[in-house]
Amino acid sequence: RRAFGKVYQRCRKMKLADSSCIVCVFTEINRPFILMDWMKRGYQIVITEQIHKELQENEKTDKLVSPEIKKGNIKINKLITEQELITFRTRYPMLGLGESSVILTALKLKEEKKRYYAILDDGNARKTASKLGVNFTGTYGLLKTLKEKGHIDEQIFNQCKKEMEKSKFRIDFNKVK
Repeated sequence: RRAFGKVYQRCRKMKLADSSCIVCVFTEINRPFILMDWMKRGYQIVITEQIHKELQENEKTDKLVSPEIKKGNIKINKLITEQELITFRTRYPMLGLGESSVILTALKLKEEKKRYYAILDDGNARKTASKLGVNFTGTYGLLKTLKEKGHIDEQIFNQCKKEMEKSKFRIDFNKVK
């Protein structure tokens, strides 16, 4: 059994979340189940150290997310060095620190042949991720996939979508499929 557990952990897929996703689901639409449901499906919810620092700057979000980190439901990945991040940001100055850390971590995971999806909502971050061959989706994409796989019903999906439209979360639902 232990050997199977170790293999399972290695094969486990990751949802590497940017701060916009965490803030949206925990604070703006108050639906943390969007991320927690992925854990039930065999995914790890992972943030970088830089994303963790960004989340700690918002007291309301930090209060909701910190217990999930302490319980191990959200893991903090320390795969990249500060120097790697500085070098990456020099090459992609239009990206924020958090987005850069997510993309750079995703590139390392890809290099190590680990299964992951970066959750990026910023347009520049998504363009850069696409250009670099990073697997990514957005917060809305996570929600939509849960609906398509039958893990949430149409009513909950539409409630979440309405909440996202009313929140500070910037998404033009007319442009997403």
